[in-house]
Amino acid sequence: MLLCAQYVLPITSEPIHNGAVLVRDGAIRDVGDAAMLKLRYPDEKVSDFGQAAILPGFVDLHTHLENAVMRGIVHDVPYATWIMTMRELSAKMDVADWYDSAILGGLESLSSGITTV
Repeated sequence: MLLCAQYVLPITSEPIHNGAVLVRDGAIRDVGDAAMLKLRYPDEKVSDFGQAAILPGFVDLHTHLENAVMRGIVHDVPYATWIMTMRELSAKMDVADWYDSAILGGLESLSSGITTV
């Protein structure tokens, strides 16, 4: 899918006026001038966001990277049960565990294309 906007603000290059970002399989595959990318990828679906700015790699999210090792341990329960179980489990972690878990969370973010949290 081509995501187009008046401004594309890549992390590693100058802003692109009337730019586009090609996203395939959940990853950024190309960034550039919208007209050129439309020619290069004529079969891609296009979503035009008009006078917006797209920041490839920047994901505005609330995260707790230090909880990465907890993923999948407690699921399909009401929130109150989940949070109490998480508190009980996290009490068993020491400083080194929290550090390692945060590093894991950061690496997982990078591997999926998230460059800023």
